[in-house]
Amino acid sequence: MKSHRFFLALLLVPLLCLGGLLLAPFTATGTRLLVESLDGLGGLEFSYGGGSLMGELVLSRVYVPTDVVIVEVRGGRARLDRDCLLRARLCLLQLSATSVDVEVLLDEEEIEEEDEEYLFWPLPFEISSDNVRVSQTRVYWEGSDIRSDVISGAASLVGEQISVSDAQAQGLRFVMRETDDEDSAGPLELPDVDLPVTIELDNVSLHEAGWDIYGLRNHYDMLQLSGRWQGLELMLSSARVQNNEWGK
Repeated sequence: MKSHRFFLALLLVPLLCLGGLLLAPFTATGTRLLVESLDGLGGLEFSYGGGSLMGELVLSRVYVPTDVVIVEVRGGRARLDRDCLLRARLCLLQLSATSVDVEVLLDEEEIEEEDEEYLFWPLPFEISSDNVRVSQTRVYWEGSDIRSDVISGAASLVGEQISVSDAQAQGLRFVMRETDDEDSAGPLELPDVDLPVTIELDNVSLHEAGWDIYGLRNHYDMLQLSGRWQGLELMLSSARVQNNEWGK
């Protein structure tokens, strides 16, 4: 009997250790250790804020550098749908952030380690959420920026394609200021941004949107767009403009 217990223990101990390793990331301590181990890999930076993968995960800061844009997310929160894991997908019941800043790198700008490889791109699995919410968003480059208040909607990332559907943005503003090497009397020129992903837009509504280009301002009550941004090209399949002052 004792020999049977001994061999049973030999079998159970490695199984328990393996089970512990598999379940560790789903505890608060295990999740924190996992986030800390990923911090710095492939140029990525993560700051653990609390929670676990099995509940609500909080990341106080996420920093993603590429040779085209640098993305910084603060106050990120995510809640995992465990049923999706069986289908090799990462579905999030909730995905939110306090702020998202995107710096567009122009041709003359370089990130500190331009030859560094991004080990986790493209991702080998799909990420999706029908409940995405960002309180403040800013996209900026020299002399210009695009800001928005609350953005909400559905989004998914598959390979190198981001799909956004049934999304709404409140108070979006595009501001372009003169710089030392620009002539405001000349034609409007936007920077060439060769995105590392393809962005699909389906039924995206911009409420209370407007722009300020070299002091020339305009305002729209709503812009409704569908289209695709791939490489250097932005192609709109449909656009609808509404302004209560002059109709639709």
